[in-house]
Parts: sequence; C-alpha cells; structure tokens
Amino acid sequence: MATALSARTQTGASTRDLNWLRQSTDATVTLADCARLLHLDPRTVSRAIEDGQLPSIKVGRRILIPRLPLLQMLEGGAAA
Repeated sequence: MATALSARTQTGASTRDLNWLRQSTDATVTLADCARLLHLDPRTVSRAIEDGQLPSIKVGRRILIPRLPLLQMLEGGAAA
C-alpha cells in the first residue's frame, strides 16, 4: 500500500486539474476529486449532483462521477 501511495504522489496524481482529467484512464472520479478539480466544496458538488447538474453513479454509499461526461461538460461539449 505504501508503495502504491508513493508512486501515486511521485507521478503527480495528487494534482487534480483538467490535464489530469484528460489523461486519466479511470472511468469515474470521486466526489472529492471532482470538488478539487472544480475548486468547490464537496457539499456544493453534492448539491449539483442532487439538482441534476452533474452526472453521477451511486455504488452503495459511494458517489462517483463519470469522467468522460464531466470532461465534455468542462470543455463545453455538453449542456449542464
């Protein structure tokens, strides 16, 4: 576990910006990552999800945001 965390930090995966989102191969991002990316409080992101402004997938108690639709929204390719 410590090795994975070290590699993650060394590759800059802790930085959440539009380039990170473009280069990611993950299908989804966490609510916390989305909040960091948008420079918003996680509660604001939660409200946007509840209001239907952001797409989301709920898996158990976890809320995930599909990466490609989020990227489209941020690049102006889809209406919110």
